[in-house]
Amino acid sequence: MIIKKLIPLIYHYYICMSFEIMINNCYGGFGFSKEAIDLYKKRKNIYKSHIHVDRTDEIMIQIVKELGENANGNFCKIKIEKIDKDYKKCYYIDEYDGLENIQIDYFKKNLIDIIKSNLDAETKLIKIQEYFDL
Repeated sequence: MIIKKLIPLIYHYYICMSFEIMINNCYGGFGFSKEAIDLYKKRKNIYKSHIHVDRTDEIMIQIVKELGENANGNFCKIKIEKIDKDYKKCYYIDEYDGLENIQIDYFKKNLIDIIKSNLDAETKLIKIQEYFDL
């Protein structure tokens, strides 16, 4: 009975405390199909020929989910990953021959945590100096 009550809470936490990001899951290069780009431009009311789409753009992520494999550009297989929101400013995309994966910069994350903490400025400075072993 307790597990049944926990499932909606866990689901809510997972949805609210994460964000989605698109990566290429095959060798080649990240890119969208013409169909996906055209649909994106239509939904965003964009009339330029060349556009940049952020990997976390919620509209394009929805389009990729709707189109499935038809959203993939040449030599691309788009995969949508979920990442905890705590790492939004601390991730980077690592790439080898077009195959991508998400890496977390824990060093940066720890510094952000110190800066965002409720500590006074002097204590923050001391912790940062300790962190850099100065």
